[in-house]
Amino acid sequence: ARVLEALGYRVRLCAGELHGIEGFKIPELSLRHPAVQEIYQQAFMHLKEVSGEDHLQASIDSLAQTIEHQLERFLEEHSVDLLIVHNIWSLGAHLAAAEAFWRVVQRRGLPVLAHHHDFYWERPEIYRPTCPFVKKLLDELHPPASPLIRHVVINSLARRELAQRKGVHATVVPNVFDFDCPPPACDEFNADFRASLGLSERDIVVLQATRVVRRKGIELAIDVVAALQRRREELERRGRYDGQPFTPNDRIILLLTNSIDDAMYFRQLEEKSARMGVPLVVAHDRVAPRRGRQGSRKMYSFWDAYAFADLVTYPSLWEGFGNQLLEAIWARLPIVLFEYPVYRADIAPLGFSVISLGSSLAREPQGSQGLAELPSERIETAAEEALHVLIDGSARQAMVRRNFEVAKREYSMQALERRVRELLADLPTVGG
Repeated sequence: ARVLEALGYRVRLCAGELHGIEGFKIPELSLRHPAVQEIYQQAFMHLKEVSGEDHLQASIDSLAQTIEHQLERFLEEHSVDLLIVHNIWSLGAHLAAAEAFWRVVQRRGLPVLAHHHDFYWERPEIYRPTCPFVKKLLDELHPPASPLIRHVVINSLARRELAQRKGVHATVVPNVFDFDCPPPACDEFNADFRASLGLSERDIVVLQATRVVRRKGIELAIDVVAALQRRREELERRGRYDGQPFTPNDRIILLLTNSIDDAMYFRQLEEKSARMGVPLVVAHDRVAPRRGRQGSRKMYSFWDAYAFADLVTYPSLWEGFGNQLLEAIWARLPIVLFEYPVYRADIAPLGFSVISLGSSLAREPQGSQGLAELPSERIETAAEEALHVLIDGSARQAMVRRNFEVAKREYSMQALERRVRELLADLPTVGG
């Protein structure tokens, strides 16, 4: 929105949930809406035998008509002549919305930028159609092919897969970050962040800022911290990168700040961290997108966590792009990273300096039970490199400065503006 407004466009937002942001709300667009959740359950988990496919089709059509009517109101009220659609035609989580938007676009001849962040085929364990009608909707509308639509994806692997599966050409526009914002720092509000979590001023905080879901590979972060624990004597002897001592009473902890979306996986992580002697500090109930209070409890922002971290782990096995990677680079923090496929294909060639966990596992996670494993030598090498930037301030600064310069050039708001200009120059006109 900021880039479009800077280019002279008038931007209006439309969503199912607005979280205090000004915009046009269509409640039925929310994935939390009861009717949407019921359709999702029927479409991908268990189709009720009594009602079956015909009832599901009628439910989708009915909800699509409701969304369609409200979407028309939005377009009329704001005289919209370009629609930017995020993920509705790619993920498959909201079949009625996909149907509604397609009908409106066809009827109006409205030009569209369809921005696809995730595709249903990237999550085959979740998006398993329960009947032929659902498969038909995925095949035809995720995404739809039309001269009215310009398709945008966030990585080159998705572009290639989209072309192979659907014969649809897409432009890559990666995720970006505002690198002109000052990095997170200690201030009056967050000065007690460590103390509120029971941490000392000299504890080494290894931050895992992602949601707790299995594909994030958080078990590998536990391995890294355990390997750092085995090297604490050198850390005690030489001291921290910031000139502070590291004493026998100080700890190396793994901090989780985001939501726990997989309870079984989280229990496995707790068991592994206890077994390996890794202090696991869970702060998802103290950290939120924005600062504030919940009753008498102070809620810190995600950025406050970055301000007090010493190292970031990003051991994801799969990412569509990697938002927390950009956040860590902006926060000027060294990163321990598993080279997930999109990182290897699109990001690594740009010359970032990270502590690599490699790109292949010794053991793949098995379904909903197993945990990923790396070759032990890869963990040990990464721990040595991590120890170096926890001790040597100059090496640390060189690493984070290089990453910041590369990211600002490639993934900044200015880089986004260049790409958006090119997209807008190639749009169809209203009416097709």
